[in-house]
Amino acid sequence: MSDLKLFFRYITPSMLGMLIAGVYSIVDIFFVGIAVGEEGLAAISLAFPVVMLVYGIGDMIGTGAGILISRERGCGNAAEANRFFNRMLLMELLAGGLLPLLVIPWLGLILTGSGATPELLPGAYSYTAILLGAGVMQMVAMGLMTAIRNDGRPILAMWLVVVGLVGNIGLDALFMIGLGWGLVGAAVATVLAQGMAMLCSLGYFFTRYAGLGVRIREMRLSRECGRILSLGIPTFGNQLSIGAMLFFHNWQSLAYGGVVALAAYTVISTVESVGSMLMTGMGAGVQPLVSYFFGGGRCRRGHRIGNYGMVSAFLLGIVMMFASMVACRFVPWSMGLSGEAAEEAAHGILIGSSAFLLLGVVRVGSVYFQASGRIIPASILIYGDSFCILPLCLLVLPLFFGLNGVWAAMPVSRIFLFGLLLFFLRRRREGNSMRVLNGC
Repeated sequence: MSDLKLFFRYITPSMLGMLIAGVYSIVDIFFVGIAVGEEGLAAISLAFPVVMLVYGIGDMIGTGAGILISRERGCGNAAEANRFFNRMLLMELLAGGLLPLLVIPWLGLILTGSGATPELLPGAYSYTAILLGAGVMQMVAMGLMTAIRNDGRPILAMWLVVVGLVGNIGLDALFMIGLGWGLVGAAVATVLAQGMAMLCSLGYFFTRYAGLGVRIREMRLSRECGRILSLGIPTFGNQLSIGAMLFFHNWQSLAYGGVVALAAYTVISTVESVGSMLMTGMGAGVQPLVSYFFGGGRCRRGHRIGNYGMVSAFLLGIVMMFASMVACRFVPWSMGLSGEAAEEAAHGILIGSSAFLLLGVVRVGSVYFQASGRIIPASILIYGDSFCILPLCLLVLPLFFGLNGVWAAMPVSRIFLFGLLLFFLRRRREGNSMRVLNGC
């Protein structure tokens, strides 16, 4: 099979799977907008940065293990690949059990520090505490689906996400509309749907079709766990950057526009998340192939897959930019906003639409570096976004442009990150030696 056909065979189901996963939050927001209103939407917006810890840690462990699984498969070492899979399962279980114990006692302070008002705090606390408390199911599900993609089954991974989404829609309707549970119902529906996806994913590894299998004796902490974490660090930053984006946008939205702007940003971030999940899905499709080729010493093919990914991400970004320009005319009202909040959301979506042009290129570029073993440039791109470039844009631009500056921070920050990516790609072409798997 040609590299281009192989590329599309992996990225298409991965993108669809990630898009469907992104619909989880959209479904919650849709039902919350109908059942609770603008205050409910604002409460969810405050909760998301904390919930991203669950996604970030789960994705970090899963992707780190996935890179090593594909690398060992590329070398023809099935036994070692299976060891990494079982180490990953243990790490997801331990992390999912420890995280709520560490975070929930401080959750009220964290949400208050994020800008939660006395009116918003109870709903935000209930929603976040439930998702954290049952976060182990989400973390294990993320790890299992990543392993399924790296086991050569990207289409199956996509359908497993569909199972969770269908369950989430039905349970949201039951708990929020039928039983009137409000934000608690949204959280419980998400948890149960994630549990369904986890159990279905786990079942695959007990079938004869799986190249990997659950082995209790291989579930132990060892040196391999450190390797999983080191390769997964950029992925954690990827999720952390989403949490940081939400946190800083929430803070500045409240500062420059109050609860109306915060409710508007909940819808703006939903539109952004659709494009972001598509780009993340493209990266998730690129990662197994790049890791597999580098693991087998076929570095030229790994470079080619990375280039296909970045060009495709730019073309998709053009489509997403124009789609969001159209969506701004009806999405805010369909999500339950009205009046000033709906108008502000439409305005913010329009301003932020240009971010899609470079968002995916940077996302796929960082995944390419990570999958090929170049951890330093991948980490600089991702953590530089979370802790430097985006916060600075959100701090400086509103001083001159007010709330419009808050909405413009995403597209402006992508320009700086794209410049960094070009710098690292040029160093790659010049043959600069960095730590790479198998010396490629």
